[in-house]
Amino acid sequence: GSYCIGTGMVDAHKAIGRGFSPNIQAGTFTFTEIIGGDSDGSINPGETGYLTISLKNALGWADAENIQAVLSSENPGVTIGDEDANYGNITAGDSLYNIEDTYTVSFASYIELASVTFQLLVTGNSTEYDYSSSFEYTDISVSINQAGFPVSTAELRASPLVIDLDGDGDVEIIFGDNNGFVHIYNADGSEVEDDTFPYDTGNQIWGSAAAADMDGDGLTDFVITSKSKHLYIFDQNGLKTDYNAN
Repeated sequence: GSYCIGTGMVDAHKAIGRGFSPNIQAGTFTFTEIIGGDSDGSINPGETGYLTISLKNALGWADAENIQAVLSSENPGVTIGDEDANYGNITAGDSLYNIEDTYTVSFASYIELASVTFQLLVTGNSTEYDYSSSFEYTDISVSINQAGFPVSTAELRASPLVIDLDGDGDVEIIFGDNNGFVHIYNADGSEVEDDTFPYDTGNQIWGSAAAADMDGDGLTDFVITSKSKHLYIFDQNGLKTDYNAN
């Protein structure tokens, strides 16, 4: 464990301190975008949001009272608008998020896509001890990933088509893969799986899909071709035309 220092050796800090001192450790985090975000919980460049970090008081130590935590970072791409959080009391063995007193953090559009190092200064007390501890928090990363992505597929030679196929206000991602299947993915990364999709064309798909309302019925159609020498036309209801171009 985190206090293992060797067989037969006594950890003086633990042996003495656990009787009167809390032992606060940082845990997981949540991020809720409020500016420039897509509400997927993943931190992307240019987003501002509310950050909560869980703090746990290790089991077997003293109960923690009046816990406060100050968040800071030396990263030039990070701006912390509200750096103070009040956690209140944390019983030994329990953990709390700062849900009622969140940090407000902005990530610049130019920030490096990597883990971001924050510093946490935690203060409080037990019944017999004034507690203060400072440590680094490195669990937060900035990326261009979206929730649900990346997805695992067969080899792709064509570019995806991104359209609102069903008119619900959210875009779908449409592409054909090198195994000959036509796939549709929702914006959250979930695949459309129904009686039509994924659609097996029988041979490799090298070309990109194209979209238009080709028959004037008010529904968006998309066209895709396959090395099976067939041309396929779909809309939100499934396959409309299978044209044999052989």
